[in-house]
Amino acid sequence: MSHAAYAPDGRLVATGGQERTIRLWNTATGRTVRILRGHTDDVTALAFSRDGRFLLSGSFDADETVRLWDVGHGRQVRVFRGHIAGISDVAFAPDGRSALSASMDNTVRVWDVATGRERHRLVAHVHALAAAYTPDGRRIATGGSGIVAGVDLPRPPDLRGTYRPLLLWEARTGKLLRALRSSQLGRSAGLLARRPAAGYRGPRGCHPPLAGGGVASVRDPSARLRFDQANGLADEPSFRACQSDAGGRT
Repeated sequence: MSHAAYAPDGRLVATGGQERTIRLWNTATGRTVRILRGHTDDVTALAFSRDGRFLLSGSFDADETVRLWDVGHGRQVRVFRGHIAGISDVAFAPDGRSALSASMDNTVRVWDVATGRERHRLVAHVHALAAAYTPDGRRIATGGSGIVAGVDLPRPPDLRGTYRPLLLWEARTGKLLRALRSSQLGRSAGLLARRPAAGYRGPRGCHPPLAGGGVASVRDPSARLRFDQANGLADEPSFRACQSDAGGRT
């Protein structure tokens, strides 16, 4: 097993790996509920939709596809094709209408879930490793290794020597908005693209506590506020810092 994802209600967990299949497990009994078959290489990324009805999966180099699954019926709904290298991350938009896939082919692609068509192609990272929507769906954060030659960064910081910059994009247009240096993020730009901790019910638009912690956690709201102010994010609703504890209370 190389990847796992919890359903929003916590009743199922999906796992995938070298078997090239996806297993859905009942968390109460520990038993396999369904086995989803279709990928032709290792399963490398998984994500549930917010309502838990659908699952996204991505696969490695011999496959290079993103697949949409109906969780309740255990059937494949759609295949998203276009990447020319393995998939490293997938994510649903909060409204479930769009999806992201990050790949080692220099791109993060934005897909129309209903049609399977590519809406936007975000090109900047040498290898795109992580991608996520903000809670309101207005912004996309992507993390990866390096910057592709010729990419024009808006108000660019000094990225020389920076291995994993974080990039912020406008979801509606695919426009690159800002680049943040990895030195400002700690270990990896991927920290901001981690999923909210299970059960978070905090105020809309605030930073949820992230699974695994890291610099993006509201466990230290003052540190988060300093981070936002340093990068011009403190006034943006999608990234507003909230004075809340780990349970999401204000």
